[in-house]
Amino acid sequence: MILLETIDDLLKELLPAAVPREGVETDEEVTVYEVAGERIHFGETIAYSPLQLLVSPGEKDLQSHIFWYASELGPPRYAELARAALSDARERVRDMLATSGQLLEADITAMVMSFDQAIAAAIRHLDSAASMRGEKLEGSSHHDGEVSTTQTTREADQELAFVSSIIVESVLDSAIKPKAWLDNEMLNREGQSPFQRLRV
Repeated sequence: MILLETIDDLLKELLPAAVPREGVETDEEVTVYEVAGERIHFGETIAYSPLQLLVSPGEKDLQSHIFWYASELGPPRYAELARAALSDARERVRDMLATSGQLLEADITAMVMSFDQAIAAAIRHLDSAASMRGEKLEGSSHHDGEVSTTQTTREADQELAFVSSIIVESVLDSAIKPKAWLDNEMLNREGQSPFQRLRV
């Protein structure tokens, strides 16, 4: 349950729920993810309705959706938010592994450890990308005029958004494997529970 909540919370932080449909001038949108319901507690029993990702990692559309989201928020802000969300997720995963790791099956343990490593790598890459953007802007401010600096800032932000979208998609790819396994486990358990899955 902790793992599922951690992964779903991370997806909500890193992804837009919907994006405008390309090439269409109306308000039509593409749904990136949806949540089927809410977590409801009955004492110790929890009815869990997971987040469903409707655009899979590996599909070129997902990276472009992340790029759009990063551009909308502002690439530096998105990179900062993504880093914070990844750090929080990694801390939760590590706490869970430290306290309950021995209770997990080998298959899910391997997936979670791989997910943890992917998060660590993504944080390093985001830091590096943000640092490169800073260096590019610093170099530009010393040599160029105001117009050129504005252009350089725009280009640096676009590069940061693009790199961030690649980094985030790679993390999502490693998150989806344990999520699918855990979603299946939760469904199997709910099937045996007196409380069937509730949709709100």
